[in-house]
Amino acid sequence: MIGVTWRQHRLQILIVALLLVLLALFLLITGSALASYYQANVAGCVASYVPPCSTATFDEFENYIGSLHVLDILPALPALVGLFIGAPLLAWEFEHGTYLLAWTQGVTRQYWLAVKLCILIVMTLGAFLLLQLLITWWNGPVVTALGPFTDFDVTGVVPLAYALFALLLGVAVGMRVGRSIGAVATTLALFTALRVGIGQLRPYFLPALSAKRYRHTGKRNSWWNAGRVGEW
Repeated sequence: MIGVTWRQHRLQILIVALLLVLLALFLLITGSALASYYQANVAGCVASYVPPCSTATFDEFENYIGSLHVLDILPALPALVGLFIGAPLLAWEFEHGTYLLAWTQGVTRQYWLAVKLCILIVMTLGAFLLLQLLITWWNGPVVTALGPFTDFDVTGVVPLAYALFALLLGVAVGMRVGRSIGAVATTLALFTALRVGIGQLRPYFLPALSAKRYRHTGKRNSWWNAGRVGEW
């Protein structure tokens, strides 16, 4: 089954692997430039947090990060897995009629699909895990200067979860559509809509915050609870 999976999907796997290699080179080049810029212009402000550079310098650093376009490219990577690997997995079989032969052999269709999915899932998660190590290195100056909340979609387990979701979404769409081109287009539309929708709803997933403020009574070191949130 491993050999059959490789022969059937080697073109898609090689395309995704090539894109990941190119991205790794891009991250190495831009990461070195980012680290140099940080050391030359921002590291001193982070260490001392001098007021004149707490605004302009950090704004310029954020603009420089945006000019690299890395944080714009990375969120689209999981979609490639769904488009090039997940969507054609079953759609190609239905489109060319090869499922009639593949599903009448000594293994059941459930075992056939489970083995292929396990192989592709392990390959996908392994590739993204290695890529995450490089992204974590690239993102080090960003986290130090701007905090860990500017890159939620591209660090940690989030890209792995999105890649796994895109893969399984492509498989499900390919099974339903039954045509490779239609499955790719539908997977792209659904994945994009879901990503945009989750991005819009994410602020509502956060737990509600509450704070108690205190009123000064005029006596030294004497404070009392105002009794209502947000009231002095």
